Amino acid sequence: AMGSAGGVLRLVGISNAPVEIASGVRAISAGINTDFFIDDSGTLYGIGWNGYGQLGDGTTVERNTLVEVDKGVIAVSAALNHTLYIKEQAEASDSVPVAMSVRAKVGSGANILIPGMVFKGTEKTKLIVRGLGPKLAEFNLTGVLNDPEIEIYSGNIPIVTNDDWQDAPEDLAAYFQEVGLSTLNSGAKDSAAYLELDPGPYTMHLRGVNNRQGIGLAEVYVVDSGSSDSGLLALSARAEVGAGDRVVIPGFVITGNGPRRVLIRGVGPGLAGKVPGYLPDPVIEVFRTADGESTSIAFNDDWNNYDTDALKAAFDEIGAGPLVDGSYDAAVLLFLSPGIYTAHIRSYDNNLGVGLIEMFFLD
Repeated sequence: AMGSAGGVLRLVGISNAPVEIASGVRAISAGINTDFFIDDSGTLYGIGWNGYGQLGDGTTVERNTLVEVDKGVIAVSAALNHTLYIKEQAEASDSVPVAMSVRAKVGSGANILIPGMVFKGTEKTKLIVRGLGPKLAEFNLTGVLNDPEIEIYSGNIPIVTNDDWQDAPEDLAAYFQEVGLSTLNSGAKDSAAYLELDPGPYTMHLRGVNNRQGIGLAEVYVVDSGSSDSGLLALSARAEVGAGDRVVIPGFVITGNGPRRVLIRGVGPGLAGKVPGYLPDPVIEVFRTADGESTSIAFNDDWNNYDTDALKAAFDEIGAGPLVDGSYDAAVLLFLSPGIYTAHIRSYDNNLGVGLIEMFFLD
């Protein structure tokens, strides 16, 4: 659709001879510290300084290697602190979250791990939920929860409980294979369940049998959302947060063709008056994993140090509730391409406290 084949892009200036950068290049734009090109497929790539987010990759991280920015692009113009580009057509992104997880230290009583999840749309969402402990030892983690149990609630009503995954009535191993999940060992004490949930909010309680404690991982995987407008909308978790093994690590996977807006919040002071012993100063750092390597793409300590107006607009849009101006709560709003991501929520000063971790996927 874009015409004849593009040419070879060469760089002059680093060495005495031109250096080939890419082939099949349709158009280029050289800024002061940031450069872009569009290839034959309409994919926009950028490289260089990114202090104002002008690369458009959802971060402010300087890129010394090419990063993919967007697809379906027909023109680009780079300026000093911003970039303009034109897409072939303006369509809503079809990218969707298909998996979410939270890793945290699981205590007993009020300190069990309680992820909340919200499903949108009009159709039932078919999903797998898992509570892992023994499985984590395969990844050289110590102090894991050796006998986890999960219970799913709609409001205050429990709808499914599982202690050992092989006690479930469904053939869970077949579902694991269908959605590309790692297998669980025969006889392992990890827990799992298959559910079909109507749109709305739910919670998962991950605890240790007989009040056991340790590091646990709560996972939610979509098998089938029923329709394009149904599926996962948000995930949250309340847990004790600190440093070391008390860092809470939510993760998520996005599939599709375009970037998706993702709002991530680490709330501590915002829990004052609601939860005793709240985390006084949470920090968020977001990582993207590709080819087995994790790269930091965003960081926030205090939410007012980010784009406050954009964050407030996102809070209103998703109904997340406000944060107090000047508080030490943390938040980031990112445009993320399909891929695998984790967000590390930790204490700025190594103090231990209760934190609320929230992830919202905006249209």
